[in-house]
Amino acid sequence: MRATRRALALGVLVAAAAAAPARAAVDPAERALRHANSYVSPLARDVVSAKDAALLARRADRMVADGRPAKLAVVAGPYGAPSMRRYVRRLGRQLDASRVTVVVTAPGRPVVAVGPRTPADITRALRSAHVNRLHDPVARVVRAADLAAPPPPGAAGSALTGVVVLLGLGLAGGVWAAAWGVRRERRHARLALDEARAHARLRIDALRARADAVARRPFLPPAARALAEGSAAARERVSEAVTQATGAGQVEAAMAELPPAEATAAQAAALAGLAVNPDDPFDGLCAVDPAHGEATASAQPADAAEPVPVCAECARACASSDPPRRRTVPVGGRPVPFDAVRIH
Repeated sequence: MRATRRALALGVLVAAAAAAPARAAVDPAERALRHANSYVSPLARDVVSAKDAALLARRADRMVADGRPAKLAVVAGPYGAPSMRRYVRRLGRQLDASRVTVVVTAPGRPVVAVGPRTPADITRALRSAHVNRLHDPVARVVRAADLAAPPPPGAAGSALTGVVVLLGLGLAGGVWAAAWGVRRERRHARLALDEARAHARLRIDALRARADAVARRPFLPPAARALAEGSAAARERVSEAVTQATGAGQVEAAMAELPPAEATAAQAAALAGLAVNPDDPFDGLCAVDPAHGEATASAQPADAAEPVPVCAECARACASSDPPRRRTVPVGGRPVPFDAVRIH
C-alpha cells in the first residue's frame, strides 16, 4: 500500500513538472499585443492576406489615435483555454481591458470582445449586428471593435460643453438661442455622419461578401481573380476613407469610387459563373444581411411579407421560433430595412 501511494505521488509530481512548461509558455498573441495594437497569427495567414493584416493594423492604430484604445487580433485558436470566450477574458486581464478594448477571433470561431464597457453591453451590441455571421475574420474583428469600443472621450458631451461655456459668459437671451442653435447644428451634423457611414458600411460589407463568394468558386479563372482583386483594393480604399471621414460630405466623396468597384466585382462574378445584376449591389446575397454572403436558400424573415433569398444560417434561423429581421440603416433618424433604401 505504501509503495502504491509513493508511486501515485511520484506520478503527480511528474505530471506537474510536465505541465509547468506549458503553463509558463507565453501566448504569442499576448506577447505581440503588449507592444503593438494588432496581431495576426502566422497559423491564420492562409485565410488572412497581407493586405487584410495591414488593414487590421491601420484600423487598430486609427482607433488608438481617435481616443478609443483597442487591441485587435486574429489568432489560430484559444491558446491554452477551452473556449474563445475564456481565452479572450484571460487575454483581456493581461492587457488591462479596463482601459483597452480587446477584440479577438480565429478562423471558423466567433469573435469575442472585452473592454471598459460591461460584458452585457458588448454582447448585446455584437448580437444585434450579427457580427459572427461575417465569414471574413478581419471583417468580424473590425466590425466588432467599432461596436464594442466606447466612444472617444468627450464625444457625447462636446456640443453640450460649448453651450456651458457660452452660458458661463453670462450673456442674455440671444446667446442662449445661439448656443442651442450650435448644439442642434452639431447634433444634426453628427446624425448625418452616422447615417452616411451606416449606408456606406452596408455597401462595403456587401461588396466584401460578393468578393468572398467569387473567391470560393472552384477553378476560378485568372481574369475573374484579377478583377476581384482590383475591386477589393478599391473597396479597402473606400473603407479606410469612410472610417477617417469627419463629415457626411467626406463619406459621400469617398463613396464615389465604390460603384465602379461593384461593377468590377459583378464582372468577376459573371466570369466565375455567378449571374448577378450589376446594377444591384445586393443581388444574390442574403436578404437578411448581405454581409452574411451568398444566398443559398429561400426563407421568410420576421419582417418580410414573403420568402426571400437567404444564407444557410438565416434559413435555419427563419425556421426557428425567433426568426431574424432584416438589417436596417437609418433614414432621417429612423431604422429602415436596407433593401427598402434607394441606392444612389
